[in-house]
Amino acid sequence: MKLIVGLGNPGLEYAQTRHNVGFMVLDLLAARLGVRFSHRGNAEVAEGRIGTEKVILVKPHTYMNLSGQAVVPLMRFYKLHPEDMLVVQDDLDMPFRMMKFRHGGSSGGQGGIKNITQLLGSENFTRLKIGIDRPPPKYDVPRWVLSKFRPEEQPDLEKLVDLGMQAAISWAEQGLEKAQLKFNGTDLRPRPPKKAKETLKIPMRVKMCGMTRVEDAVLAERLGVDAIGLIFAPFSKRHVTPEQARKISLSLSVLPSRVGVFVDTPLEELLKTADTARLTAVQLHGNESPEFAAQVAAHFPVIRAFRVKDATLDLSEWQDFTVLLDGSEPGSGQAFDWSLLPSLKPPKRWWLAGGLGPQNVVAALEAVKNHLPVGVDAVTHLEASPGIKDPARMRAFMQNLRSRD
Repeated sequence: MKLIVGLGNPGLEYAQTRHNVGFMVLDLLAARLGVRFSHRGNAEVAEGRIGTEKVILVKPHTYMNLSGQAVVPLMRFYKLHPEDMLVVQDDLDMPFRMMKFRHGGSSGGQGGIKNITQLLGSENFTRLKIGIDRPPPKYDVPRWVLSKFRPEEQPDLEKLVDLGMQAAISWAEQGLEKAQLKFNGTDLRPRPPKKAKETLKIPMRVKMCGMTRVEDAVLAERLGVDAIGLIFAPFSKRHVTPEQARKISLSLSVLPSRVGVFVDTPLEELLKTADTARLTAVQLHGNESPEFAAQVAAHFPVIRAFRVKDATLDLSEWQDFTVLLDGSEPGSGQAFDWSLLPSLKPPKRWWLAGGLGPQNVVAALEAVKNHLPVGVDAVTHLEASPGIKDPARMRAFMQNLRSRD
């Protein structure tokens, strides 16, 4: 038996608001299963079946921030464990038109999740997060989450709610792992029109790693980088604590991605750090196995980094992952021999790192034009000193890279 909860606020005045996207998914799911909601305690409840699995659909009527008062008594009545529950929620920190599963972790400031966690005494349940965007200028958070979706957003909202319904069915029928693989890439945001394929004309993604200061990260975002890197390896000259990283993360908007760099960190510690630091992706830079990377990938997108010393590096087990190819001494500013790429056979999604800077990034991409990466990662040659970025070098790097686009 499974419990599927959709979060929202009761009453017509809250219908179709951003905070009620969980209700929308549950209403569509009930219609799909051919069941009706009826009042039970502090909630609307419906019972149905997904395949051979009995499911209980729940829409709390306690208002968002007291959702646990409706959910937890039902969990106890049906004698269910936390891992038997899926909660469909809105997420301020995720762009509208995106959706993903996440199991466990903190509430991220979502009041309904926070109340359920407190009253249940456990974070060990799955959430289906549906992005609603951060508030635009002049909107505070309460006003934003209680606002209705704009007319131009309605077509994508309908698609997203339908996908949320399908994702909930997949979770109940096939389990979390298969549901994540199928739906965690959901992104309905419009894509720019594809250009004719031209050598050295494909825009590169950019990651500036080794961030230790808020002002450097903010400048990186203004320059249009796609990701920043936060290094948690204690031996690194650019090491930051989870608290320092969190401060940097919270200084940025939804973009760029916050990538945490870890070296042989145990899974539980890694996930705890990622949650505290508000990371959106994880880079593994030690001796981590494909099996460990897959465990991390159940929670975050993963980049597996490798030191390239010679042509003996074997990437055959990593063809389904995103990899980053770095110099033999990461952080030293030294590049690896780019002529080794044909023999290394990197997967389709790979990043180029090691010794990149404004002085050589265009030449580097010219050298690897027959095996173009999806992005470039720079550290040392963007710095005035380890961990302290040089604004002029950052600007020059982006200017030179964009000039080749």
